[in-house]
Amino acid sequence: MNWQEQLIIIYLFVCKHYRDELWTYSQRMTHYADLSFSNEEVITLYLFMIINKNQEFKKIYDYADSHLRPWFPKLPSYVAFVQRVNRAEIVNVVVASTVKTYAAFLF
Repeated sequence: MNWQEQLIIIYLFVCKHYRDELWTYSQRMTHYADLSFSNEEVITLYLFMIINKNQEFKKIYDYADSHLRPWFPKLPSYVAFVQRVNRAEIVNVVVASTVKTYAAFLF
């Protein structure tokens, strides 16, 4: 499986679980929330990089900015990205444990 297929599978997996149950963990409670970069995209990018053995925020962001910008055209600044990942951390934990459970099936 190439990296594009892997990224798409992760995104579809995250979207399904986010819609079904995980959205409640990361609701945005502000009138000024920037919705151009979705929680699903944040989680997908973060999980994609963790699965590919890259766990440092700066490396994840730099890789996404350099190589995945066509896939994530609304990628925010580094500071905003880190804040978004931190806000969605509970979701990442839940999804990461689920991915580990189904990793052999998915990949």
